[in-house]
This record gives sequence, structure tokens and C-alpha cells, in this order.
Amino acid sequence: MPIIVAVLAVGAFLQWGPIGLGNGPLRMGMLGGAEFGGVSSRLPVALLTPIGNQGDSPVVIDGVQLLGNGSFPAPHVLAMETMSSTDCGDFFPIRTTAAGFVLTGGCDSRPLGRLYSRPVGNENSANVFAAFEVSPPARGGCWLMTRIVIRYHVGIRHYVATDPFVVAWCAGSVSRAQRITSASGM
Repeated sequence: MPIIVAVLAVGAFLQWGPIGLGNGPLRMGMLGGAEFGGVSSRLPVALLTPIGNQGDSPVVIDGVQLLGNGSFPAPHVLAMETMSSTDCGDFFPIRTTAAGFVLTGGCDSRPLGRLYSRPVGNENSANVFAAFEVSPPARGGCWLMTRIVIRYHVGIRHYVATDPFVVAWCAGSVSRAQRITSASGM
């Protein structure tokens, strides 16, 4: 009898407990792949990733990290926002305003507010983009991102979703960024 109770308790905890298994219902748009490019060493740029929810209940974003692999610095995030669905691409020039940053150069996306604590609806809702304003690499330098880690919750269940994606940007050198991306395994 005690074994049956223990098995039922463990099963109930796994079904309704506070720790979710795997990436959970959050879906990100950069599932695998690699990008590279040359950027200015003076102006910040935006990194965009679509986020969505494959479940029935809204997910709420608690934290995001852009991580590297140690061979080059990871991008330094200056600000994060949620943007409306767009076809602007993964990287875009930005302009900083008193209300935050906006994408420039013909991108029709509009800011929707802060990323943290924002509920993202189910799969029938409109997709939104997580937009990260990142500082440029130092003059002659590069940065490398190998994955995005998002901490979020659905009700009382908490998840950590990891999206492997290699991005290398170098100040003014596209060919160097391409070599870094290739050497990173993508």
C-alpha cells in the first residue's frame, strides 16, 4: 500500500507540480541554425526571435539569457521588449527613444511593451517577437551567441526552454563572423 501511495504522489507531482519537464509549451523561432554578420562598432542593434505558445494557458516570461561558449564574449543585452509580428529578419538596426527602442529602416513591427511578466497566448493567438537591444562588439572585436535560455511559467509550473542557435557578429567583418560561426559547430 505505501508503494502505491508513493507512486501516485510522484505521478501527481509530475502532472501538476511546480517544475515542468523539458522546454514545455513555449516555442521559439530560432530552433537550430546559424547566422553571422558585420555590424558597426558604435551603434546597438536588435536581435529578434519569434516566441509562441503551443499550450492552452498563457505562458509568462520570467527571464531571458543570451549565452555564448566562452571563445568570444556573448552579446550584452541593453534592453528587451516585445514586438508585434514582423517579417524584418533576425537582426535589425534600432533607434533609441525616450519610450525604449524601435526598429528602423522600413520594419513595420511596433513595440508592445516589456518582455518580462507578459503573458503570451496560446497557439491561436498572434505571434510576438522578443526583441533584444544588444551592444555592438568593440572595434575590431566579435561576439558569439550559441543559445537563448528563457525561464517562464504556466500557472504554477516553471520551465526553462533552451534554443540552440549560433550567432556571430563582428565589428565590420562579415568574413570573420562567418569563420567564427563555422568553427562553433553550425
